[in-house]
This record gives sequence, structure tokens and C-alpha cells, in this order.
Amino acid sequence: MIVIGNPHDRRVALWQAALARQGQPPACVISYYDLLAGQHDLAELIKSSELVRIESPGKDEQLYRELVRFAAELTPEPEFEHWPIDANLPQERGRLWGSRQWYRGYTRLLSQLGQQLASLNVRLLQHPADISVMFDKVACHARLAQADVLVPRSLPAIGSFEQLQTALQTHGWQRVFIKLAHGSSAAGVVAYRTNGRQMQAITTVELVETSAGLQLYNSRNLRTYTHLREIQPLIDALAQQRVHVEEWVPKARLAGKVYDLRMLVIAGKAQHTVVRTSTSPITNLHLLNPRGDLAAVQAQLGAEFWQIVRQQAEAASACFERSLYAGVDLLIANSLQHCLVGEVNAFGDLLPNVLVDGLDSYEAEIVGAGSWWSGIR
Repeated sequence: MIVIGNPHDRRVALWQAALARQGQPPACVISYYDLLAGQHDLAELIKSSELVRIESPGKDEQLYRELVRFAAELTPEPEFEHWPIDANLPQERGRLWGSRQWYRGYTRLLSQLGQQLASLNVRLLQHPADISVMFDKVACHARLAQADVLVPRSLPAIGSFEQLQTALQTHGWQRVFIKLAHGSSAAGVVAYRTNGRQMQAITTVELVETSAGLQLYNSRNLRTYTHLREIQPLIDALAQQRVHVEEWVPKARLAGKVYDLRMLVIAGKAQHTVVRTSTSPITNLHLLNPRGDLAAVQAQLGAEFWQIVRQQAEAASACFERSLYAGVDLLIANSLQHCLVGEVNAFGDLLPNVLVDGLDSYEAEIVGAGSWWSGIR
């Protein structure tokens, strides 16, 4: 087996451990750095019919900068910020910058990788083209909607706070989620509401005024902004990196907290599930939000509706039929009448300490890979 990722990343280590528990030899790891540098002839490393897993590029900030540089020679998009190849790229940890250009660099690399692998007759656990769409919240939302998967309503592309306000008035909406189109782990997420006179933005973003201008930083501590002088530059700056805006669907509550679900679908079957809870609208676990009680959620929803929830996750994953697995974020409306798909995550399978039939998520993927691949050929 081949793993494309960062050799020292936690995800790669956990995958190697899962292989060992399943009695399989360790995977050969090809680093993203080496791919960018063109140091490997994949035809020499990868055998015909070999399984290939593409892992997350992770939180490696130097790799982030290299992928931004990899997109620098592409034609600039005038509506988004552009960093030239010789630019002095930001070094500050946690700073939000270049998300759109990073995505263009990463998908350029994925496209090149896909072309090379296509000629080698390998068995991909995720298809590079699927990963590219899942990492684009705008494109992913459109694909799900086209397949009649229930998703929150979304606004057309917005490039500024002024355009956002106009779109909200046109649609008669007061509450939306604003997300970096290519962000992850709640980076750059804003829960925004307004009644036309007052406004509030709850977000992971810290605004920092510097001599070079306004800078954005990702934080685990949620901040609430209530003044136009803060919210307008926040939205304007995020829009420079491309955003996806969707209706804020009030979430179901249990034990005094709102919750949503991360459900891992493997080979078309909904399996490992985590309940994410919060006292705020943003439930991501890396913000130190606690996991909820899955049995309590199932009891609240009832067996019939729980089956609908599973079917929604499976329908979302089926939109990416060339990939073995996907982590699907599910929103249960507070009416307990509807289940919507919030996002589909290409690397949403890191769910430690969650077992199904005695297998963790990585082990279940290893076990399911062979029969799944035979079925899609």
C-alpha cells in the first residue's frame, strides 16, 4: 500500500498502526514535499493494482506556503487575493491568509497526481477529483443539491460585506453561516445574524490591526463582534479568500446544548458517528467542544428518523462514488423533522476511540477497501 501524505503526521501514524493491527505490512509513504519537488517517479514506486491512500496535507504551515507558491504561476483571479511566486509569504502561526490560492495549488497537485496514477492501474481509496470538490464548499454544495440531497439554502457568490447585506435583504434572511470556501476545522467560520438595525458575528477569527493593515488569525476561542466597524472588514477580508454563505439552520438540542453529527460513510454504508455539542452555534470538536451521547441522540430521534439520517449521509457520500469513504456533517433541525447535509469532508475519518464492530475508522476502511474496489470496477 502507498500513502501520500506527511510522514510525521499523526494521521499517517494512526493509519500505519491500523495496518499493523490488521496484520498488513506498513505502507510506503510518499511525502507531499517530494511530490512538489518532483523527486519520485511514481511508476518506479507503485506496483500495478496497488492500493493508494491520499492523506490530508495536515497543519504543516510550510507545506501550506509551498502549495500557495505552487499556484502562484497560475492566472490570477482578480476577485481574490494573489501572492506572487517571489512574495514574502506570511510566517505567523494561525494567521488566515491565501486560502483560495492554497486550494488552487493543492488541486493543481492533485490533478497532476491523478494523471500519473491513472496510467499505473492503481486502486485509489479516494479519487483526486473527488477530493478537489469536497475541498470546495461551493462546488460540493452544488453537487449535493443537484443530486437532491437536502442541504441548507445558499446565497450566490458574495465578494464583500455590502454584497452580503444586499443578498440578505433580497432573500429576506436574517441568519447565515459564512465559511471560507476552502477552509477546514472551523477556520474562518462566521455565524452572522442581523435584524436590519443590529448585527452580530460569532466566529473563530481574531481581528488584529497591524502597521501592514488588518490581519486575521484563527483561534480556538470564539469571539462575538457586534459593531459594523468590526464585522464589515471581517467579511470583506474573508471574501478576498472566497466564501460560501448558507442559511443558518437552528440545530437540535439535547441536555442544554445544540448538536450536529459527523458520520463516516465507508463503501456506501454509514458507520462511525460522533455527536458534536456546543453552547454556541459552532460545534467543531477542535474548539474543545465535548462529544455528545450518541445513544441519547438516537433515542431522541427515534429509530425511523435515525434511519433517514443514515440515508442522508449515504446519499451525500454516493455523490463521490469513486472514493471509498467520506466524513459527512449532518444538521438535525431543531424541529427534529429534517436532516440536512452541511459538508462532506475528504479527510473526515479521523475519529479516535470510536468503534463499530470492534474496528476503528481506519481499520474499517482497510477491511472494506478490497470488496469496495472490486464492486466499482
